[in-house]
Amino acid sequence: MYHRKPKSSFKHEGQSLTPSDIAKAEKFWIMEMQKPLYKDIEKGKYKLLCPRKNTNRIYVVGERRERWSEMSGNKNEVILPYDHRFSCLYSKHIHKRGHLGVLSTASKICTKFWIIKLLKMIKAIRYKCVICKKLDKRLSEQVMGKLPVDRLKPSSAWTYTAIDLFGPFKIRDKVKNRTAGKTYGVIFNSLGTCTVDVDLTADYSTEKFLMVLRRFASIRGYSSKLYTDNGPQVVAANEELWSKELKEFGIVEGFKWDFAPADAPWQNGVSEALVKSVKQAITAAISDHVMTFSKLQTVYFQVVILVNERPIGQHPTSPDDGTYLCLNDLLLGRATSKSLPILLKWHTAQCNLREGDVVLIQDTNLLRGQWKLGVILKTFPGEGGRVRRVQVQ
Repeated sequence: MYHRKPKSSFKHEGQSLTPSDIAKAEKFWIMEMQKPLYKDIEKGKYKLLCPRKNTNRIYVVGERRERWSEMSGNKNEVILPYDHRFSCLYSKHIHKRGHLGVLSTASKICTKFWIIKLLKMIKAIRYKCVICKKLDKRLSEQVMGKLPVDRLKPSSAWTYTAIDLFGPFKIRDKVKNRTAGKTYGVIFNSLGTCTVDVDLTADYSTEKFLMVLRRFASIRGYSSKLYTDNGPQVVAANEELWSKELKEFGIVEGFKWDFAPADAPWQNGVSEALVKSVKQAITAAISDHVMTFSKLQTVYFQVVILVNERPIGQHPTSPDDGTYLCLNDLLLGRATSKSLPILLKWHTAQCNLREGDVVLIQDTNLLRGQWKLGVILKTFPGEGGRVRRVQVQ
């Protein structure tokens, strides 16, 4: 009987290869690849490379680099053709190590081989490489839209407000100095006046954020519209405002939220730009010191004054420009225009008190129905000659 011998498989042959076997195979393929180059080298087509044969009868880059090879210990680069599969496979092998750029990949290849038209080959490899396409991807862009109406509409301060959170900042316990914690800053930016208010929240939870929001509303007033990023604690705050416990609060005060898309800080760019200024001021004030919650909150309030003192528009460059207008002037002007024209009492002018007049003294420490008598020793007339301050004995 004739038994057919099974074909040998090369599937597991690579597991028994030694470094000497790989070196012999590499030498064989290099000599095979250079055979088509013999005629071109003899005709002087690659004379700029000064090709010469080494001890293994392989063409390498020529004589000008001979001393450099001797000093550095590196061998001269072997000349390889462009259109051979070995050149392509080796270039892909080097490229897959780090998926670097064209020049970086070419530099690594040129430590061993000098491939003709190497840059063209690497560009073709990178063009077909899926990983390189992902690494070199660009985000989709669109022309910038128009400014929001709320930023251009004339309105009082804090009518339209943008909110952003930043931090964290380290704090220490008031009693246990070694106990440390983290706090976050909350910045409120008035879109109509670009004024800033900063507060401190104990943590990143929705409950603490709502406490900061209530403190802001109690001091600055309720805003008509709030612009925030799509942070989890802010989104949860919007849902909680309309829950059963706070539904009445949300309806009466009329908070309207406008959330920017997730991972798009440029949608809330006004607040993001001011966060940088606030952080710089806080870092300059506290450096690397770790404070308590109350001390750090005091620093925050002091930073608010500094940030709101930045000039509006062009900075004055000469004495003829006059004094600059800052954001604090706008806030003070609001109080002046609303409060000062309205006089609730002391509308009628009275006769001035004179020295020597006997008067009754109002003393809250006396019992009801008891009075002290006094004599005016000196008067202090104010502007317009009206006496509002006296010295009594």
